[in-house]
Amino acid sequence: MQVQKTLQLPNQLSKLHHIRRAVRNFVLPNGNESFVTRMILAVDEALSNVIEHGFPEKRRSSIFLQMVKRPGEIKFSILDDGIPYDPNPGKRSLSPTGNQGYGLKIIHTLMDVKYTHRPEGINILELSKKLDSTP
Repeated sequence: MQVQKTLQLPNQLSKLHHIRRAVRNFVLPNGNESFVTRMILAVDEALSNVIEHGFPEKRRSSIFLQMVKRPGEIKFSILDDGIPYDPNPGKRSLSPTGNQGYGLKIIHTLMDVKYTHRPEGINILELSKKLDSTP
């Protein structure tokens, strides 16, 4: 059975505590505390990057977080209209040195990552994790 929830938040770091709580409540039935903490960390880090780097001019906008659980998988999709940025290794980096920051390394260690930029200006960052019987 698939369970889905979508949240809308302003592109403000100060609002991320609401998302951390929502992710915890969404994931908790499927995992132990360690698993839940890893999912919160990955989503929080991804959203922080979107807010900090996707909106450098501090333009107000909304970000959507879609959370989906289906048998064997949990997925978080972040949709925004900020500056396009592909966080996958080997892609353009925001760092002056050309290196990815620690946050991206954490995200890639914890989750499978897919990035899409739609022609209408929407970025979609998908973070997914396969679930087994003992997460």
